[in-house]
Amino acid sequence: MKQLGAPPLSQTPSTATPKPRNCFHWVDQLQKLFPQTETPVTQQFIDGMNEIMCLYPEKVLARVCSATEGLCTKQKYLPSLFELKEALDATGFTIHEEAVRRQIHTNFVAKPPEDPKEGCYSGPIEQIQPGDILHHSRFDEYRAFMREHKGIPKAKLWANNEDYKDSGQRPFQIATKPQTASKEVKEANPFL
Repeated sequence: MKQLGAPPLSQTPSTATPKPRNCFHWVDQLQKLFPQTETPVTQQFIDGMNEIMCLYPEKVLARVCSATEGLCTKQKYLPSLFELKEALDATGFTIHEEAVRRQIHTNFVAKPPEDPKEGCYSGPIEQIQPGDILHHSRFDEYRAFMREHKGIPKAKLWANNEDYKDSGQRPFQIATKPQTASKEVKEANPFL
């Protein structure tokens, strides 16, 4: 039953109300980075900076108030409340964008398989087919098979591995006929 004179339940103070955030240490740090100001700084201005800064996470405030990459590296005088809010918004957007890029990168980076032999041919070496992928631990077995059973003394392994060295030999050579310059071109260019 509701008591007369008691506030409604939605207006009763609760013990779990969060304490208002205080960002005066960030305001003080930002002011110290601007030793010369065009106008005197009033208490209302400092309170306004605090209220604006309390709207943003610590990462954003740390970057904006940084001596190496913050507002003091981009402006000569202490910023107005409008300029401060613009800088905080831009920095917050940049930090969010960096986090999204990092997340996308971690989602799409190819992770090595748990088993390094996963996807490799594991059957008898005598039944290997073109296109089968051998694990590098079986290269010597494959070379011995090709030398003894197929008569190929140096079987090439076409893959990217630490054992592969390109000899430059190819199964065919592309013969090209050298082109000669016309008489007019030779006369115009004495270097041909």
